[in-house]
Amino acid sequence: MKKTSKSEAEILSNYLLKNCFDATIPERYKLSLEKLAIEKISNPKELFICNKAIQSAFLLPYLDAGFAWLNSDHLIRKKMIVMLSIIETTPQYTSKFMSENDIKFPFIKLVGLGIKSVFYASIGVLIIVLFRWK
Repeated sequence: MKKTSKSEAEILSNYLLKNCFDATIPERYKLSLEKLAIEKISNPKELFICNKAIQSAFLLPYLDAGFAWLNSDHLIRKKMIVMLSIIETTPQYTSKFMSENDIKFPFIKLVGLGIKSVFYASIGVLIIVLFRWK
């Protein structure tokens, strides 16, 4: 991506953790991408797919799950990992990543999340294959 915009940081942070946005996150995200040179080592096809995913934020869950199955080293996944690291180390959001001791019906929640993940991955793989993004 030519520009690392505030909106890209907002979109990724809101995808990973709803209603999550701190004024320092976009700058930390930009510095992290520059330091890691993630975009420089990516090919043009990955940059194109990443741009489309950011522009169409509703596709993020499907593409994330689909690329987790097909190509876990894809640029969009790398950017999400960078953003997740930034959010996790932001003091006001650290507690959201701690385990909960009093989860009600943990097995049912686990099965539900598993089914949801497989559904998202299936749709994501279908999108990736249909658009020949692999």
